[in-house]
Amino acid sequence: ETFNLAFVQPQQFNVGVSASMLVFDGSYLYAIKGAKLYRELIKKQKDATVDEIKANITKAYTSILIADENKKTLSDNIKTLDKSLLEVKAMYEAGFMESLDVDRLQLSYDNLNIQLQNIDGLIELSKNLLKFQMGYPLDNEISLKEDINELILKFDAEADIETIRIDPNLRAEYQLLNTTQELNDLNLKRYKAGYLPNVGAFASFQESLQRSNLFDGEQTGFLPTGVVGFSINVPIYDGGEKSAKIQKVKLDIEKVDLQKTEFTRGMTLQAKNAKVAMANAKRNLTNRQKALEITESIYDRTKIKFTEGVGSSVEVTQAENTLYQAQAEVISAMYDLLTAKVDLDIALGKL
Repeated sequence: ETFNLAFVQPQQFNVGVSASMLVFDGSYLYAIKGAKLYRELIKKQKDATVDEIKANITKAYTSILIADENKKTLSDNIKTLDKSLLEVKAMYEAGFMESLDVDRLQLSYDNLNIQLQNIDGLIELSKNLLKFQMGYPLDNEISLKEDINELILKFDAEADIETIRIDPNLRAEYQLLNTTQELNDLNLKRYKAGYLPNVGAFASFQESLQRSNLFDGEQTGFLPTGVVGFSINVPIYDGGEKSAKIQKVKLDIEKVDLQKTEFTRGMTLQAKNAKVAMANAKRNLTNRQKALEITESIYDRTKIKFTEGVGSSVEVTQAENTLYQAQAEVISAMYDLLTAKVDLDIALGKL
């Protein structure tokens, strides 16, 4: 005798809930640490960019100070020469001077005014560059309150540059390399942890309603089912993928170590050269200032001789040119000192 037998009712309704969690995965734990370090890496990249912007702004700023100092010197020379020109013209009209003497002074006066106009244009260009480096609106006015001589005095008040300690950790670029190396170390540990098994836990609860007529309350009600367990996945073979990744990370670690060594050597060389340049610039500025004092004295005595009629306008012109050359050398020495100071601060990470 045969008959039909069914273990499943034709109408079913299931309700359930399940949950699972990762209990242990070495790779995942190191990945979480790596995410935190990556945020730190981005911050270090930002710091390095900020330092570069600061350097560009500082150099643009100092160039304006130098141009302003040059303008002050030219303005003072024009005032002095204007006074001398008036005196010589008066003496010429009185018959004590030749027209050639007046023409020489007039030519010098006109040349200085042309240079002053050129300086005004240079200052405007330098300010536009400073605004651009700062992200400042180009159409807005900007003025510098600091004076170049104030900066020079600050440099003289600082400690002896020979005692300055060179520390690569002060440079944002070196900190960036350190963070990169930490990420490489974490990557190495993460890939090695890939050989370890990972463990997961799970739980589920379900109720099932099975009836020939789903809405017949006389038939059997919900049947509950609950399951709790653990799962363990053991890596056996991956075709050498993890081994290749480990070898690559080891090479990256060696590469960054070399970069750190080379950066330290380069920074040391940069800082030492900047120290020498700054010492030379200080010494050169002192010598140029002394030479300027002597040149000014010679120029004053030559003018006196000329106005008293015992000197020629040629001698005044020569003394005048020597004076202007000495003034230009002092300003150039100031610029060299400022540049050396900026380079030293950049090298030391103290800008």
